[in-house]
Amino acid sequence: MQAFLAALVGGEVISDSGLAEMTDPGTDGYGLGLEVLGLPSGRTFYGHRGEVVGYLSFAAIEPTTGDSIVVQTNDVALQPTALSDQLTADW
Repeated sequence: MQAFLAALVGGEVISDSGLAEMTDPGTDGYGLGLEVLGLPSGRTFYGHRGEVVGYLSFAAIEPTTGDSIVVQTNDVALQPTALSDQLTADW
């Protein structure tokens, strides 16, 4: 996931105009497949949360630095978004 996100924001997957559409948060915080995430530190990440029976996931990347986080779990008590907030609190 990290390699894909890096390639995506690095212009290796789609055109610049396509990425601009994917990262335009619109009115609901989502672009075309990516969520625009503001961290408590004020930095903006592009990512997505996922859920399928038995699994939860979260993946995001900060486009200017390439800092990224990917969390996947099969423990429904562990919320990937909350964990990622804790891990990135100082970013």
